[in-house]
Amino acid sequence: MGVLLDGAATPPPSISGSTLTFTMGALGEGPHVLAGQLEDASGTRAPFRVAVTIESTPGADRPPVELSARVAADSTLVAPGSLASVTLPPAAWPSQPSADDFVVLRIDLAPPPPSVGPGLLPGTHLVDVNAFWGLAGTAVTEFEAPIDIVIPNPSGEVVLPSTSQTGASWRTLPRLAGPSLPAGQSDGYYRDATGSIHILTRHLTYFSLLRDNEAPSPPRHIAGVVLEGDGLTIRWIPGSDSSEQLGNVILYVNGEDYRLFGPTEFEAKLGLFSPNDPRIFTLAQYDAAGNLSGPTRPLRAVPPLAGRSLTQASAALTSAGFSVGGVREEARVPCTPPAR
Repeated sequence: MGVLLDGAATPPPSISGSTLTFTMGALGEGPHVLAGQLEDASGTRAPFRVAVTIESTPGADRPPVELSARVAADSTLVAPGSLASVTLPPAAWPSQPSADDFVVLRIDLAPPPPSVGPGLLPGTHLVDVNAFWGLAGTAVTEFEAPIDIVIPNPSGEVVLPSTSQTGASWRTLPRLAGPSLPAGQSDGYYRDATGSIHILTRHLTYFSLLRDNEAPSPPRHIAGVVLEGDGLTIRWIPGSDSSEQLGNVILYVNGEDYRLFGPTEFEAKLGLFSPNDPRIFTLAQYDAAGNLSGPTRPLRAVPPLAGRSLTQASAALTSAGFSVGGVREEARVPCTPPAR
């Protein structure tokens, strides 16, 4: 009773046992919704809502799809072309406005705006996942437990799963240690065995996979250690990257490539070394996408200064490539041994 197709009344259905057949005629491209109430012989009524999307020729702007979720089991909605999906578990349901109301999930694969287009992973879209109450019509934006949004990444390219309130400015999602979202954390992502990105979130906004075009930070805490018989060892701590996926560290000697070190290597042995060694050492960090950081500050030998005047010491430091700051010259006070 009271059945509407896209908001307009439909002819009464034909009934055969438990099957109702509606004559709806030809449906155009895009989403359509058939909704109303079912009534059994005892007069008990229950609402229903069926959504269907017609797409004959896929284009850049794929039509949205909808699904009426079930409170007793996981509900999964798959976007056209399997370009994204969302799963709503029973534990995530917020408080219902009424006992009969139900959550409607909706995925709209939107083409990216020009500001995002160059950074979007090829073959992906802006994934607009939203939800609303089927009867009350009000939006559902927060959930009691994480929902799971899956975006395939068949190319295996390093990406930055990101979220945005507007589709213009983006925030990179934090990477999770596994397929669960810690209590108190609003969102995050992990990769499954196929490389697909799982975004676990307690809120709904735009989501996308952006190319990792951001350079990592350079290695830090650089230290050169010289030990007799062992020579010079340079140690470092790797830089950081927004993708949390680091690549090799490259060591330059006098500005020329010397050697690549893996992500779990943190030192380089350079052999014999003297205070007059003219070599200059710098390091840079790659991330997994191949972006390269800027170089670290140069590491070089400090020339011998003991016994030299201030002028001589300043000249030696400048000649070795150091800049000399403010210096205060004081007379050396001899040390008097304690009386016995």
